[in-house]
Amino acid sequence: MRQKHTLTQGQAINVSAGQNGRYLIMREATDTVTLRSDNLRPVEIERGDTVDVSDYDTLTITNHHDSTLSLEFQITDIPVITRAQKIGANNLIGIDRIEEPVKVSEILEPVTVGGVIDTRIKDPVSLRAIGSGALTFESNTLTIEGDDNRRSLVLQAADTNAESVVIQGVLRLRSGGDTTINTRDSVTLSGAQGDVIYVGELV
Repeated sequence: MRQKHTLTQGQAINVSAGQNGRYLIMREATDTVTLRSDNLRPVEIERGDTVDVSDYDTLTITNHHDSTLSLEFQITDIPVITRAQKIGANNLIGIDRIEEPVKVSEILEPVTVGGVIDTRIKDPVSLRAIGSGALTFESNTLTIEGDDNRRSLVLQAADTNAESVVIQGVLRLRSGGDTTINTRDSVTLSGAQGDVIYVGELV
């Protein structure tokens, strides 16, 4: 069974070893730890290490660092190859996931990019207002005409609106809310008389 612990500076834990299994496997560790026993000189181990502990009844694992660390270990009867040990002799590593942001501080070798990478935006998008950009509900409905050149419709309800604007009888847009709809077709809006909807389109 795996055991998880968090050790503060100088904190140590005692582990029953030999009677529970032959190998101590350090599954995870955020830093190195010191392993010792009565007849074992202190040795520093890290994530991925496997240690034969069959000759020791009790082991002590100590955090010898100035900061807190977390670790997960297991005592088994058979050696197990951990993910950290699966790095090949050529030092190639397969990454399953990145749990924290990675910051590159130094590139030790030149990086070569094959071919030419086109970083230009091939199909730029522009936002333009429909009409004056601010449409007022003279009645309870407004219709925005369709446009084959349009990619998306951008709508924002005025902060001062008395009621929500209903789009196509389905989507409710509260005061101050906004949304983008990917459509070239005409769109019908419902709202309270005197309320304002700001309308633009991406082309």
